[in-house]
Amino acid sequence: MDRLLSELRPWLEGVSARYYRHDPDGSCSDLVQEASLTAWLKLAQFRGHEDGEQEIKMFRGWLEQIMHRLAQNQARRAHTQRRHAGPFLALDAGRSSSSAEAVQPRATGPTASSAAAGAEAACDVRAAIADLSDATDRLIIHECFFAGRSLRDLADDLGIDRETLRRRFHALLDGLREKLLGHR
Repeated sequence: MDRLLSELRPWLEGVSARYYRHDPDGSCSDLVQEASLTAWLKLAQFRGHEDGEQEIKMFRGWLEQIMHRLAQNQARRAHTQRRHAGPFLALDAGRSSSSAEAVQPRATGPTASSAAAGAEAACDVRAAIADLSDATDRLIIHECFFAGRSLRDLADDLGIDRETLRRRFHALLDGLREKLLGHR
């Protein structure tokens, strides 16, 4: 996989450059790195082809799709951060001098309270999953969220009808949501 990705790196950088043509802050190399890691983690989801040339074309298309989705996610996150940034506030708003009207930059990154709230929420989620009585239910949640498996692959591996697994998965999510909202 390392050899394959290193051979495809120049092509991946070219694909990545398309997403950052109008974004000077965008990092092509970060997108290439993230796409390579995602491809490595999800390699089991790639379905090849008997013909070697066709398989390479399919692999490139698969990688391009991964890169496209990652770039879209980055753009959404950037848009959300800009939208929720809020106005800058002067730290010395009580003074009336002209220096008091200067805009002070906001701190970046999570605050201590938001980090603590996130850790508490993660603990609640882990506890809610651990409280699921059926081991298969716990496996379904773990494989879909933490291992990145698709419902289709999981249904095939577990020998469960895909539609049955999809309904079970969504019922599990609804149950976890109700349980977690009840905790707060």
